[in-house]
Amino acid sequence: MATLKDIVNHGSQHSTKISSTFIQKQLKVDSVTVEPAKNIKETLKVKKLVKETFHTQRIVGKGVQYSYCIPELLDNDIKKPLLINKAAFKDEFDNLDYNNNETLHFLQGSFANEKNEITPLWETLIEKFKIFPYSQAYAGFQFGDFSGQLGDGRVVNLLDINDKTLQIKGGGLTPYSRFADGKATLKASMREFIISESLNAIGIDSTRALLLSYVPDTKARRGPKLEPRGLVTRYAKTWIRLGSFDIHRWRQDFEGILALADYCIENVFSEQDGGNYINISNLIDINAGNDAYDVLKMTKYDKFLRDVVKSNSIAVAKWKAYGFANGVLNTDNTSITGTSMDYGPFSFIDAYDEDWTPNRDDLSKRYSLGNQSKVIWWNLLRFAESQTMLIGAGTKYVEGIKTQTLEVDKEVAQFLMDRTVKVLEYVEAEYDFYQNFTYVCTMLERLGLNPKLVFSLPSNIASLSKHDFESLTKNVEDIKKNLIDKLLSVLKETRVDYNDFFIKFQEVNTIDFVNKDKTIKDEYLDCFTAVHEQEIPSANEDCLQNIDKMFDNYSLDTTSSVYKNFFAFLQEYHILWSSSNNTKTGAVKDIKLEVSKYKNPLFIPRHMHFNEVYKSLEDSDYSNTDLLEKLYVMSSNPYNASKWDNEKLSEFEQKWTNTDQLCKVENSYNACGCSS
Repeated sequence: MATLKDIVNHGSQHSTKISSTFIQKQLKVDSVTVEPAKNIKETLKVKKLVKETFHTQRIVGKGVQYSYCIPELLDNDIKKPLLINKAAFKDEFDNLDYNNNETLHFLQGSFANEKNEITPLWETLIEKFKIFPYSQAYAGFQFGDFSGQLGDGRVVNLLDINDKTLQIKGGGLTPYSRFADGKATLKASMREFIISESLNAIGIDSTRALLLSYVPDTKARRGPKLEPRGLVTRYAKTWIRLGSFDIHRWRQDFEGILALADYCIENVFSEQDGGNYINISNLIDINAGNDAYDVLKMTKYDKFLRDVVKSNSIAVAKWKAYGFANGVLNTDNTSITGTSMDYGPFSFIDAYDEDWTPNRDDLSKRYSLGNQSKVIWWNLLRFAESQTMLIGAGTKYVEGIKTQTLEVDKEVAQFLMDRTVKVLEYVEAEYDFYQNFTYVCTMLERLGLNPKLVFSLPSNIASLSKHDFESLTKNVEDIKKNLIDKLLSVLKETRVDYNDFFIKFQEVNTIDFVNKDKTIKDEYLDCFTAVHEQEIPSANEDCLQNIDKMFDNYSLDTTSSVYKNFFAFLQEYHILWSSSNNTKTGAVKDIKLEVSKYKNPLFIPRHMHFNEVYKSLEDSDYSNTDLLEKLYVMSSNPYNASKWDNEKLSEFEQKWTNTDQLCKVENSYNACGCSS
């Protein structure tokens, strides 16, 4: 295991890559911070200058992408590690030594000691690599309204290791803290750590957590309350958001938009070959004969827009398939790569309800489970508006637009507008396709059906002819309507646990589904044993009666919506199974599990788990992390219970996977506020 000091001092002898791409690619820095950062040793001797430069809120200048910023945390501050992502240290960061105090303190945000002297590690990074910590500037539309300048209010980016940007969240004030204190609560930090690793392990792209620390000597302010303070060290391929472009659009700063777009194309997505994209003529009615705006000739900015849209459409689809609601999807916490990020009032659903939101402040249900797709598209439209000059230009005008040598008269302006509208027409169609396609494929997998066999898919969808693409699109829509929507209606009427249904369904060892008396076969009854309680007793009774309408010959009601929908679902499932598995032999259950075993998590962290773990920390004065470790191990190994360290705290393992406990009314649908 190598220490960070070893890697920094002897870089040529290590394969580990140290960089800081965001500040090394000529993006514009806040000028207020330049000289103090350049003379950091002298700056640290003047506390007032440190505060004014790095820890005082201000509106930064036009074109600024970031400010140099040092964490408020000092080297002698007590920062107690509670949870370490050892697998990430090993796999992502070349077995970096998390037992080394200097490495650990660096990753906890230590920059200077009690004498206001810069730490040796940072001194080397600054002098040898020209790396300095920084906080990003961005703006955002929050709940649909533009909020002006926001930025990294409690985040400091440290450096890139192996092209992943590490940052600390909760490290204190930055130039973008506004009226907050720059700190994070321990509970929110713990929640973010666990959900990041849970989503990643499930297969949903997420920012990652590396280290969770407790900062006992200071508190985080939340309204009138002071709460225990935490610090999470996290990482991602990029932390650029749609809101990173909003700030330049707000200031009518074309140069800022261009610089950031070029940076993203070069360093985040890399310009793709045209063959990696769906043919535009497959998405809208256009061909060489009626392409008045050269839409078929893509520029790198057209591709950039398509990359951002596709990434986010796939993210939305997976959230929906797994019943995950972020709770706050403003443009400032929507990643350009579709990476789930900035976790506040998130949650997995208990019983299926598209109107449900985990955010108690979201009275309009803007960020409800069923509205996430519309909201992300709305956010992407705001992003597209920032790109209008670039995507409107096309190959005809792009160089003149970039160099600002083109005179934009009425004719050119109309071309820019018309081309942008046409591009957005096919991009919206692409968003809808990838969202529906990814969602349906994921749901099929959760049901034990192989999408490649169901759809007879080629290796590259982009290679499909127009006829084949239209056929695939229709098949996707038909399966969504005839299979998935029918199932969701049943789940909503019965309020069975959403995730538990799929776990139980993959164990059903038959595709036959109806008895001679028209009742649904008992093999499926186990899928409906985990019914979530409601506060109104009569509502609970309604759900149980709906289940009886399908399975009990005395209560059977073949005219009821729940029976008709489940019958239709099972009938469609039988058809799809027979057509896609006609060459396979063996037990139905085994064939299902070949597909679904790594698609249906045996455990997902829920509010009751977070609350119980946090209470165990409180009760031990934050010294006993056994239950926290248990939650982490189960959350980060959702498909393999043998990795849950079964001998340790086995009673909690049993309790947390016990659906009787999950379904109690006091454990269901707890909500959080935006600042969670």
